[in-house]
Amino acid sequence: MHRLPHRRTAHHPDLGRIVRADDWDGLARGTHGLLARAIAEGDVTTTAGLAGFFLTEARIIHDIYAQWRRDTRRYLADKGMEASAIAAEDARVHALAVAGRPAAAADFDSAWQAVAALGAAAGAGDGAAAEAMRNLWRHLHDGQVDHLSGLFDIVIRRFGEPALGEMYEGWVIGDWFDSRYRRFDTSRVDWTDAFPLIVYLTFESMHGHLSGPGRRGDVAFEAFDDRVEFTFAPCGSGGRTVA
Repeated sequence: MHRLPHRRTAHHPDLGRIVRADDWDGLARGTHGLLARAIAEGDVTTTAGLAGFFLTEARIIHDIYAQWRRDTRRYLADKGMEASAIAAEDARVHALAVAGRPAAAADFDSAWQAVAALGAAAGAGDGAAAEAMRNLWRHLHDGQVDHLSGLFDIVIRRFGEPALGEMYEGWVIGDWFDSRYRRFDTSRVDWTDAFPLIVYLTFESMHGHLSGPGRRGDVAFEAFDDRVEFTFAPCGSGGRTVA
């Protein structure tokens, strides 16, 4: 078995942060799988970099979910739902979302701190901690997806299904989508410059969502002259959300 190349992460000038320094074939493999291999090979530098980057990928999603929960509750308040009713419904859907999960995943903020602590141990070469990190992040991720789904259900039951679109555009997605994806607006940037970055970010997001068989962040893709096609099984929600 060939050893991993020594340098797996690098600074990206457009994003202003560290990214995976792989070609698309390399990016098809989830970060956790590369981390486990680096630990097995005793590659201290690569292990530390990949453990930290697993946390980066996960933290982006963790923060987005936290923002969307806040924004959905804000929408309910702006529509006239009383604060006590919002709190009661939020507690109800949270309890449903974490039912059957490890106790460590019940409180989302505390669970993230535990994931980060396991990441530090994994970065020091602890293979068991690396696997525990992946599993705890999976439960934290999926619990947050289920919690969001429960909040969205409240919106629909209270105000009707069309309200979901209103909430997305005006409270949850609108400003966030504009700030995150402005760099891909072809009225502002050349598509040939934007395309490689949006492909990269698609890989990265699927790593963080732990997509793919076994929930390890692996991604199936096929490149064509004019596009790249991605296949997710399960998808970005981890198979939690089904249309």
